[in-house]
Amino acid sequence: VQQSLEILFGTRLEERILQEDFGSGLHEFLFGEVNVGILNRMRNTIAEAVLYHEPRVEVNSVGVDVDGQIEGLLHITLDYTIPASNTRFNMVYPFYLQEASI
Repeated sequence: VQQSLEILFGTRLEERILQEDFGSGLHEFLFGEVNVGILNRMRNTIAEAVLYHEPRVEVNSVGVDVDGQIEGLLHITLDYTIPASNTRFNMVYPFYLQEASI
């Protein structure tokens, strides 16, 4: 499930030819300014993507940690439950605000 969520978050909308609505839309936030409104939109975007594309998961909470913002990194924390096994998990997804420059 965690790998499926990572794929979902890393896929741009309309990237897949046969499933154009698959993806999270997180790439819309690249190179953007970080403020309270943007962080709320990011949380909603993630929750909606999981709701529509990962039926095995129920979202408990979504958080965005801005401690690495100066380095261009946000940590997205997803707390979720898998109802089939009644197990809770959490996942931290690193989201880079700028393209990698190595």
